[in-house]
Amino acid sequence: MWVFNPNNKVQLSNSVSGASRSIKSTECRILRLLLDNEDLVVRKDVLVAETWGDRVVSDSSLTQAIAQLRLALGDSGKEQKIIKTLPKEGYQLISGSVCFDTGYLEKNIEAQCDNAAEPCAVSDSSVSIQPEDGSQQLFPGMKKVAVRVLALTAFIVSTLIFLWAGSIYMQSQAATKQPWSIEINEGTTFYIEGSHASEMLYQELAGQIISSISRVFISKNHEQFYVACEFNSQRHQDRQILNLTFTINYTADEIRKHINESCR
Repeated sequence: MWVFNPNNKVQLSNSVSGASRSIKSTECRILRLLLDNEDLVVRKDVLVAETWGDRVVSDSSLTQAIAQLRLALGDSGKEQKIIKTLPKEGYQLISGSVCFDTGYLEKNIEAQCDNAAEPCAVSDSSVSIQPEDGSQQLFPGMKKVAVRVLALTAFIVSTLIFLWAGSIYMQSQAATKQPWSIEINEGTTFYIEGSHASEMLYQELAGQIISSISRVFISKNHEQFYVACEFNSQRHQDRQILNLTFTINYTADEIRKHINESCR
């Protein structure tokens, strides 16, 4: 079982396997909400509202956050042994897979996992669970239009960011002694920041990327890898851009699996 403490620097730990994982604040809020409603279905709109508040985000932001959370927990979209997807409804945390750290709970009850904590700035009063009869699904047509507008806006913003990153890359070619390099492998163009770690990650990814991904940017600082992929979305039937971040405790195989799962 994974033990969750959002106040720690490393938020997830597994006493059986000895594994530990750090997750971002968005995944922290989502896991907090799922754990508060363990074995219940939490609607997608509730997860988005509680995680991002008034920020405008697309469906892909939630999908990416769930995928990152599954990766940290040793789960996947195919297995769904910890986080289950209910199409058109939401997500469900399987009972007995994750518990709160007893030192984090308001009442320190030994050897129990109590869900009455107060972390991650999530308000319990606004949490609602999807009813079986769908009675709370008001104006579904208007909701679909709004979601599409938000998705289009997010895509335009992502495209501008991608173009900006491309212009920075072109400038770095002339201004730095260690410029980015370009490699084409089995139809995918890789843009690799001039560091040994980025080059090593490229070597692990080359030939292992799904065909729908046309371009991949790889860079790294002393703590994280940054990967951006441009791909033809099977779900939205258009071209999408997705930015991913991986801490250094992820293996190249885990990064590859997450890129192929998210960028499709």
